[in-house]
Amino acid sequence: MTRLLTILLICLSGLAPSHAEEWQTLRNEAYGFSVEVPDGFEVRDPDVYGWTFADASGVRVLVFAVDLLVNTFEGEASNKVVFAMDNGWGIEQSSMGQERAKFIGVKNGRVLEAYGIWLCMDAAAVINVEYDQARSRVLEPTIKRLVANLKPPEGCELSEP
Repeated sequence: MTRLLTILLICLSGLAPSHAEEWQTLRNEAYGFSVEVPDGFEVRDPDVYGWTFADASGVRVLVFAVDLLVNTFEGEASNKVVFAMDNGWGIEQSSMGQERAKFIGVKNGRVLEAYGIWLCMDAAAVINVEYDQARSRVLEPTIKRLVANLKPPEGCELSEP
């Protein structure tokens, strides 16, 4: 029995992110927001708006700014949900506010979680995380930390979520 438990613990230990793992803080100088990203995610295609990250397991993270020139924050967030639905994502959860927004969609065994914050100017910062649905529970702590560490520019105070 002890041997079975040991084997099970060894197998499961590679699934959950380590609480001791290193995270790197990235700051978008053009829009002033920052985000922390765990080690193991390779930065791809950085530009003035943000970054794309991917890891070896197929998790894809986009962190980017959106200009709010025509729409309010809430209007832009609603447009993102409509766009996701138009692209086949079944929206399972959605909440929109004046400073924060989120939605979760599912399509073909994949999950798309999108989170946004207002940047106290005519812009917003967005995190999109796409991954295999089977990995939802394993990735939950990592996604929570990623979202919690999406910070607006200095001097921009958002109300608590």
